Amino acid sequence: MDEQYLPNLLLVAGVGRNSGKTTFICSIIEKFQSRKKIIAIKISPHVHADKLSSTIFSEGSNYTIYKETDKDSEKDSSKFLKAGANTVFYIEADDDGVKDAWTTLLKHLDNDVILVCEGAWLRKIVKPGLFIHCNFHNTSEIKQSAQELIKLADLKAIGNFLELISGINFENNSFIFRRI
Repeated sequence: MDEQYLPNLLLVAGVGRNSGKTTFICSIIEKFQSRKKIIAIKISPHVHADKLSSTIFSEGSNYTIYKETDKDSEKDSSKFLKAGANTVFYIEADDDGVKDAWTTLLKHLDNDVILVCEGAWLRKIVKPGLFIHCNFHNTSEIKQSAQELIKLADLKAIGNFLELISGINFENNSFIFRRI
């Protein structure tokens, strides 16, 4: 695995839909919003249905990057803005397009920011400061693609995992976790 290390990135993945990823990310954004500029990113192969509340930031042959502009929709990217992220991007890409989209987006981002991202596939190319795998409902039904990435997780957030947030810190431009 040829991966880039980004200590200022907190990456969140989950067992599937409704596993708590967005709730977890919003809590992290709320915790750190007063300390440093936060850029939140959601990566998904699903078509961004409500394109009126976002603008195209960049397009490639296998991806589209949107910049979210609406705090009031029910989309996850809007929830990130509402939680306090300074800027939110939505990357619409299949597995093959994620690397191209990420490389493109990273060229436009400062190094001195907090990056928070929801998108499991990114872990195949990036080593984040912390990689958290969510399973809010403690389900045993785990997507095949999620099973291989669980092994790479720094933290496995199962059940009522919001208490883990108190152990997550951002020091020297790096995410760290200390058990409390």
